[in-house]
Amino acid sequence: MLFDGWYNAVRFGSPLDSGLSLAKQPAFLEPQRALGVFSLRHLSSNLDYFLWHLPTTGGNPPLVLRPDGMGLSVFITSPGLLLATKADWKDPVLRGAALTALLVLLPSLVFFGGGWYQLGFRYWLDALPFIMLPVASGARHGVGGGWKALIAFGALVSVWGMYSFMNVPIPPPQ
Repeated sequence: MLFDGWYNAVRFGSPLDSGLSLAKQPAFLEPQRALGVFSLRHLSSNLDYFLWHLPTTGGNPPLVLRPDGMGLSVFITSPGLLLATKADWKDPVLRGAALTALLVLLPSLVFFGGGWYQLGFRYWLDALPFIMLPVASGARHGVGGGWKALIAFGALVSVWGMYSFMNVPIPPPQ
């Protein structure tokens, strides 16, 4: 950390600036960034993109269902991860993995920019390796037909998302 602080001070003029202040931001992110790069004021919108955000529809018939480029609920993009609910939560390793995932995810939930043109919540990927332990534990005794259907649904959502991003114009947020 000392080296990083020294490097940042030499390169960017402050030990706390990692160069993010120089990054060119799209106009639609400027209001969020004005609230602070890391701020609790970003928590509600990031939780929405991570947990609850649904696809949008095009305005003119035929209505086109398309992903929002800012994010899409993890329950839609990766419902198979719910296998973690079947994990043996008495195991301290699994509890530690889940806690680590939460600690890794927290800074991203208060960050101003969730990204653009992504399927799902971009910064969820940082915590995902730790969530895979409880998911594997939940699947240890086999995965039934319902779970397989959810996993297949998630795969189809990924294909739909790739198709949409390549073929359906997604306007930037206003």
